[in-house]
Amino acid sequence: MIRKNTNFLSFFLVLSILFTGLQCQKFEEDTELVHLKSVKKRIAGYKVIEEDLMGSYDMQSTWRKSFGEFYFHFTTEPYRPDTTGYGYNMFIRSQATNETICKGEWGFKSSVSIYWRLDCFDAKKSRFYPNRLYSPQINIIRLSDKEMWMEGQAQDSLKNWVSRSIRLKELRK
Repeated sequence: MIRKNTNFLSFFLVLSILFTGLQCQKFEEDTELVHLKSVKKRIAGYKVIEEDLMGSYDMQSTWRKSFGEFYFHFTTEPYRPDTTGYGYNMFIRSQATNETICKGEWGFKSSVSIYWRLDCFDAKKSRFYPNRLYSPQINIIRLSDKEMWMEGQAQDSLKNWVSRSIRLKELRK
């Protein structure tokens, strides 16, 4: 009888750990009950923009005009391995050739907020795109292996604060 209770107790303990202690962070609009990967590992990978709205303006045409058909490559490799306080490498790469168009950094501002900075030189306009000083900080509202939804505030071209909504989905390579 004691053996059965011990087995039941062990099973219950393992089950409760899985559903509480080991469950990685859920976000507001997550559809999955349990995530077995960390937030960092779910962000890492190849992503394409499914939607990017700044206020009512669709930013996808701006991205395509600057970079053509591209994808984001979020890595878990340290941006500056010799220094603490930095995030992880990220790249914008060509979908056709996989060549790096831009490189930069992404990281966490809080448990639900991320940022990224891209160093992309636009030779035609002789400036950085997007503006290196503007590094979006945005809240993750949904995150799985296949998609990442983010919302926050951003300044439009007239320096007015507007809502920003970005949806990325996994790029299958």
